[in-house]
Amino acid sequence: MSRKSACLISFLGLGPYTTTTYRLSGEGERVTASFAAVAMARFYGVERIIVLATKAASDANLELLTDELAEYKLSEPMIRELAEGGSPDQLWAQFAVVKEALREAHGSPIVFDITHGYRAQPFFASGVISFVEAMDARPYDLRVVYAPFVRDTSETPIWDLTPFVELTRWTHALSLFLKTGFAPFGGAMDESRRRVESDMEVGSARREALERLNDLADALRRFSDSVVTVRTGSLLLGDGLRDSDARALADALETSRGAVEEHLPPMADVLFQIRDLVTPLRVSGDRLNTPEGDAALVALAETYWRWRRYAEAAITLREGWITRYAADRAARPGSSRFDEAARTQARSGFHQQEPSAASGTSNVRNDIEHGGYHRRDRTAEELRTDLREWLDEFASTVRQHVRQQQTD
Repeated sequence: MSRKSACLISFLGLGPYTTTTYRLSGEGERVTASFAAVAMARFYGVERIIVLATKAASDANLELLTDELAEYKLSEPMIRELAEGGSPDQLWAQFAVVKEALREAHGSPIVFDITHGYRAQPFFASGVISFVEAMDARPYDLRVVYAPFVRDTSETPIWDLTPFVELTRWTHALSLFLKTGFAPFGGAMDESRRRVESDMEVGSARREALERLNDLADALRRFSDSVVTVRTGSLLLGDGLRDSDARALADALETSRGAVEEHLPPMADVLFQIRDLVTPLRVSGDRLNTPEGDAALVALAETYWRWRRYAEAAITLREGWITRYAADRAARPGSSRFDEAARTQARSGFHQQEPSAASGTSNVRNDIEHGGYHRRDRTAEELRTDLREWLDEFASTVRQHVRQQQTD
């Protein structure tokens, strides 16, 4: 995190507070103070301080905190009063105050100190962070810190809890990817990347691990871009100069596994789910009119179906079936060697050899593409049923063809 123009958000409790020497791990910097907020403000060079406190906490400790901040020539705190939290209405009021404090600090690097949060306040802080990052357009440059109570020692370390915020960001993005194919690895993720690149407190091992995670985010973003635009050639084959998106993502999953297991261990299971998704889409050749290509096209159509991307599933279904009748030069989508005339011939072959499938898949695809602008279109349920039947038929046709080749 940049140490200029930062804003500190900190809770204030009822106390009493004991003087200790706070330290940042791995650094020689020390601050002796009663309030963690004073140490945080010194360590991170903040210019604004927002204190979240109930009236009782302010009455008990605000003057002491203000005096200690003044001793270090730090800014006078701005107070945002919290409800006591004794009822659901008061808990929601607490949520609202924390939310507005975050939005008030937005635009600056934010240090969120949850050390003196009372009862459910740190829990609310976590919930509010997730809420604003999901709902607000601009990403947050955010660090979460905590100073544990340590007995029998003259020093109290500062714990950086920001990796748990990063885990929340990754969890949201990967969950959306697994459910829809869309990978929102921008905004807050890019803020995390910039913070790590400029943060002297990040050790070399963690910096390298986060670089592997960034490589994974880039591979997911590239794969997702091709998914949502139905760039089948890029997804399954590549372009001769770089690997297919599926293969690049599989490689990134492998190289990032160690970093995930060490720094974001709860994500390890998710990586296996993504691996299972992408493995059937890896094609070793440079064309799709092969048994391996057929299987990948079936897998891609089924993946679109699971994501409820019915338009893309219908496109992949029809083009996949046509590809079974295509010459090599018509089975390399996105390639400079792709032959439009040969593709037209493949389409004609499909219609001649399998007229029912050609008509059925064309009708389903066209029905979706025209958006219901007909006198009597299928209902959504009828459309899904027809699409599902043709997907099953396509998969069955491919399996039969594979069995025949194995027999021959």
